[in-house]
Formats: sequence, C-alpha cells, structure tokens
Amino acid sequence: MRTDDSAAAARAGVPWLAGLTGRCPRCRQGRIFTDWTRITDDCPNCGLDLRQADVGDGPVPFIIMIAGFLGAGLGTWVMMMFDAPVWLALLAALPALLAAVAMIRPLKGLLVSLQYHYRAGDSGGGDFGDAIADGASSSSSTPPKNG
Repeated sequence: MRTDDSAAAARAGVPWLAGLTGRCPRCRQGRIFTDWTRITDDCPNCGLDLRQADVGDGPVPFIIMIAGFLGAGLGTWVMMMFDAPVWLALLAALPALLAAVAMIRPLKGLLVSLQYHYRAGDSGGGDFGDAIADGASSSSSTPPKNG
C-alpha cells in the first residue's frame, strides 16, 4: 500500500470531526461560524475562502424529519398512554424541538467540511481549488469564475 493511501485512510474521519466541531476543514483550527449559523467568508487561521461552501438550509429538512418524527411520536404516545391533555403532549415533545435546534450548527458545519473534502464547491461548477483534505498545501488559489 502506498503511503498516500494509508495517510488518506487515517484521515477518513477528520472531515466529520472538523465539521461537527465547527472548525475549518483545511487547517482544523479556525472557527467557521461568525454567529449561530452564519458561516464566515474566510477562515481566520489559514484564510480558506468559505464563500464557495454555501450550504444554506441544507441540513434543516433532515433535522425536521427526524425531530418531527420523534416529537410527534412521543407526543402521541403520551396522549394515548396517559390520556393526557394536549398541552402535556406538547411539553413532552419539547426535547425533540430543542434537539432539532441544537443539531443545526454541527450538521451545517459537517456539510461545509464534506464539501471541502470532496471538492464540491458551490460556485457554479468550481471547487475549493486547493490541496484538499490533507492540508498539505495552504495555498488558496481559486480557479477563475466563469461568466
């Protein structure tokens, strides 16, 4: 096995860790969020241009489906099992709502990190334009934008 392959295999989980912790996908040091869900334009540590990684509301539909299923299921279960009023069922579903809000930032960071790792920039067909995923190069030369 070549050393490049073994090094790549050793870093396989790194995009996940960098994304879930809200760190830069290239240097894994700088923070990529300026506030709760807004992604910064550039990494404050290595200068990676993150404007191409516009994930928007990408993780939100998945979070809504998961948390909605859990919250509605738990609320319905509480109403049926305990003959509870509606307000108690809503109160029982509150943890699912809080979990949904808490999952937005880590999953948005994960999408940014995976876009970087797989060279899937959001600039109309371009990519991040630098040495991907291993951090071997700190140059951030981006390809010229088309039209």
